Amino acid sequence: MSTLKAGAIRGTGASSDAITVHSTDGTFSGNITNRPNRNILINGDMRICQRATSSTSINSYVVDRWRSYGGALDCTISQQTDATAYPQSQKALRLHRTSGTSGTNSTGLCQGVETPNSKPYAGQTLTLSFKARCGANFSAASNVMTSNILAGEGTDENCMGMTNVNSSVQNNTLTTSVQSFSQSYAVPTDKTQLTVSFAYTPTGTAGANDWFEITEVQLELGSAPSNFEYRDYASELARCQRYHQRYRASAQEWLYVEGNAADHKWWGCPFTSMRAQPTVDFSDIDTGTGVTAA
Repeated sequence: MSTLKAGAIRGTGASSDAITVHSTDGTFSGNITNRPNRNILINGDMRICQRATSSTSINSYVVDRWRSYGGALDCTISQQTDATAYPQSQKALRLHRTSGTSGTNSTGLCQGVETPNSKPYAGQTLTLSFKARCGANFSAASNVMTSNILAGEGTDENCMGMTNVNSSVQNNTLTTSVQSFSQSYAVPTDKTQLTVSFAYTPTGTAGANDWFEITEVQLELGSAPSNFEYRDYASELARCQRYHQRYRASAQEWLYVEGNAADHKWWGCPFTSMRAQPTVDFSDIDTGTGVTAA
């Protein structure tokens, strides 16, 4: 039987990380490119969408874990399906300013990371990577969409309203073709919350295709991006259900609570332990029930 000797092993790729084999017990340490569970974010490929597939409301969620933010803007935030542009993920999240509107408030998309999942990265360097493109009428000056890694304090505060925020902002020049972008940020040691955001400031009157979209968004430990981590659907759904769960009668995921022929109400037992005591929204048996602890 062959054995590994003490020392460092490095892959052949330019971005490969060294793996150290310890002489005392043969254990490993170090980062491995494409290691599992490296993406701090949830639903970065925009596949999971338990809520509506589109919304015109600012400061609301559409695709799981992703919410809009910013000033009032006549726009639609929606899940997009495009297997040609995104052959792996096949999904993207789009912010589309309504044609003919003249509102120019800066508006964007963001995801916050809850405090227990943020604390381990205090004092560490993180890298954000993503794919993005814009519509033919994208109206931002110089076609710039900003990406931002924000680090704040407090405990599970509003992801766009954290206290004592430090951040790293990057200007990304978009085209109608899909491009890959990345940026790195050294998180200060006193930070307890993380957020990533993407935004633009529109100008003039919107044309028919004044939009940008993002997908395959990854935030990971280290100073260089690795390939996007495609987690299996069931695992990603369970991560999303920590914050929002929806049950439908057609899926037979119900316990009967009360009602009569004219007014039925139902309660479904959560499949995943939620972040906090949820807010329960009862509706009819066709629409289903939403359980939210966002």
